[in-house]
Amino acid sequence: MNTKRIEAIQKETAYPDSISVQQALLKVWNECEQEKAVKNNAVLPHVSNWVAVTDRLPVEAKHRMSSDVLTIAGNKMSVKCYDYELGCWTGSPHITVKYWMELPKPPCC
Repeated sequence: MNTKRIEAIQKETAYPDSISVQQALLKVWNECEQEKAVKNNAVLPHVSNWVAVTDRLPVEAKHRMSSDVLTIAGNKMSVKCYDYELGCWTGSPHITVKYWMELPKPPCC
């Protein structure tokens, strides 16, 4: 799989810019890259730390909330946590978070 093949697949779909098409193509791309690495006896590359909200939510930490995570909503990144009691992300209710990623651990003192 290469970028030309991805562009060809996008042109064949009814909604090439839809998030579901983009996610499917990214998943296939990642799988192809991992297969190449296995065939070459290489260590699997870490492709992405981003997790789709449709795949899973952050782990519940305390008080029915997740710990802080970096989120993407539209073209904006921000730090939020997921409220399991209310079933939504903290912050503006009209913004839909699509992806999230764990924050790095802070440096030691």
